[in-house]
Amino acid sequence: MLERHPGEALKSLCASASRELVLVAPFVKIGSLARLLEQVDEGVSLRCVTRWRAEEIAAGVSDLEVWPLVRGRKNSVLLLRADLHAKYYRADERCLVGSANVTGAALGWSTAGNLELLVEVPASHPGLADLEKAACDAVEVTDDLYAAMLASVDVVRATAPLLQPLPELPETVGSARPVIDTWLPELRQPRLLHRVYSGLTETVIEDSRRAALRDLAVLALPPGMAEEAFNAATAAVLLQMPLIQAVDKFLSTPRRFGAVRALLQERLHARGSDIDATEAWQTSIRWLLHFLPERYGMSTPNYSEVVYRKV
Repeated sequence: MLERHPGEALKSLCASASRELVLVAPFVKIGSLARLLEQVDEGVSLRCVTRWRAEEIAAGVSDLEVWPLVRGRKNSVLLLRADLHAKYYRADERCLVGSANVTGAALGWSTAGNLELLVEVPASHPGLADLEKAACDAVEVTDDLYAAMLASVDVVRATAPLLQPLPELPETVGSARPVIDTWLPELRQPRLLHRVYSGLTETVIEDSRRAALRDLAVLALPPGMAEEAFNAATAAVLLQMPLIQAVDKFLSTPRRFGAVRALLQERLHARGSDIDATEAWQTSIRWLLHFLPERYGMSTPNYSEVVYRKV
């Protein structure tokens, strides 16, 4: 069965375990793992298999703190396999396999979820037993190994100061429609985006910081980029967003503010979104001019904004 809400499918699988639960994923976030384990009876044995790479932990895509969580649970073990890429979940005789890691973004529990896949298959499906055996043939985490990994991550962060995880926004239950279908930027001052990305938020007001974090969650850029590279990468992602691409095509002919607003309002309404098209287009203009100044321009004849594409 194809599941549109991977997080709810995985929660249901975990709740169904009566004897043993096996969770295999390269990225595991503590909040998501805790949410899953809330569904599991204390008498169920747990094997959790993941991978720990210092640069990934430093970037915030996975959490070392899952170790204290697993260690504090009876009959549970945390295993590490450096080459792990599979996403595999088994509760007794039921299995889910697919693309989703144990993270809020993958399971649809974050502000900007990924488009992911989890399919239920029987544990007897050919090859699954061999995959599980290979995955669990791994290094068992101990307090000593955990301490060594903490030290390695600290060194990586100290030597790459931009390689810092973004603060996590509160988890939410994702919708069936991917966020990118209706995404338009929220941060009104795009020049602040790299500052928030870099953790330099002392002079950024809270509303702007949270808007920037929501935008960054959707953009999903890798950490550590200097501003020039960051701006170029943001521009590349912008042009792949469905609503921005619709505006880009529309601007092949110079358009007044109201015309583009009407286009966005129509597209947003068709997608069931209640985003305010006027405010969204005001913000989007600023992003296009900031991140793609060679592609877009704006003039104000007769005090009316006209936006156009240069190329």
